[in-house]
Formats: sequence, C-alpha cells, structure tokens
Amino acid sequence: KEFGLIPVFMPNALKGLDFIKNNPEARAQDLKEAFLNPEIKAVICAIGGVDTYRTYPYLMTEEFKIIVQNNPKIFMGFSDTTANHLMFQKLGLNTFYGPAFLPDFAELANDMLPYTKDAISYLFEAPETYEIKSSPVWYKERESYSPAEVGKNRVQINETKGFECLQGTTVAEG
Repeated sequence: KEFGLIPVFMPNALKGLDFIKNNPEARAQDLKEAFLNPEIKAVICAIGGVDTYRTYPYLMTEEFKIIVQNNPKIFMGFSDTTANHLMFQKLGLNTFYGPAFLPDFAELANDMLPYTKDAISYLFEAPETYEIKSSPVWYKERESYSPAEVGKNRVQINETKGFECLQGTTVAEG
C-alpha cells in the first residue's frame, strides 16, 4: 500500500501447491491473463517456483510473444523465476531480478526490510540516478514461518565488509 500497489491475485494462484504442480497450463494461463489485463501494471512473482520450466510449453508460442510485446509490464522475481527472466529477454522484455511477494513484500515483521524497501522504491519513484549501496546489516533466515512469527523482526547482524568486487572496477554505469 505504501507504494500505491493494489494486489491482484490471478485465478489459479491460491488453489494450492498440488493444483499448481499438476496444472502448469493453469499457471501459464494466469501469466497470459496478467499481461493481457490493462489494469495490471506489473507482475510480481509470489515466490520462485521450483517447476517454472513446466509452464514453457504453454508460453513459448507466437501468441504469447505477441501478448508480451503488445502489453509490456514490469516483471519481477528471483530464484527459479530466473528462467522466466531469460524467456522474457528472448521475447524482448527487460525485467527486474528482485523481490518477490511472499519473502519480501509480505515480510512477517511489521515492515518490509529497510534495504529491500529502499532498493525497490526506484520502480515507483523513478529517480534519474540510483546508487546501489551496501546494506549496513544482513539478516539470519527465520527458523519458522508460523503465524506466531507475524510482527517479529528477523535477527540482524552488522555488515562489516560491504561489497566485494569480483571483476572489473568498483564504479559502473548502466
């Protein structure tokens, strides 16, 4: 809500893991419908999705290519969604490898993690430039995702190393 977003859950998204696993065509149909719906401005993946590849026979069609090219949107997610990012690149759509709905927007604490919140704000505030800074802290993974964890902050550890440049220089533009 802080970003002005109104979540739209696609028809098959809440039918459970077994349904999604056994019906990749339904999952693909949700994605098609999201791109066709002019009210939907962005697709933010719920979570990675271990079997995303199973949707490809239903997506890698001339019809879907035309749908994406005629209705470009923000597409964002990570983990197994990496395969979707590659698919969209092949279809000519630039995407954002970044936060997903469940682990990031729906953080169990009372607020989104500050570093994630700052980083994601560039999609909604459209600054002319954006400097990627090292997070001052990192977080231990939760041991439980039960309802008892709602409102509890993650254990945080101070970051002492900052970025580590693996190749090239420490300054880049893009």
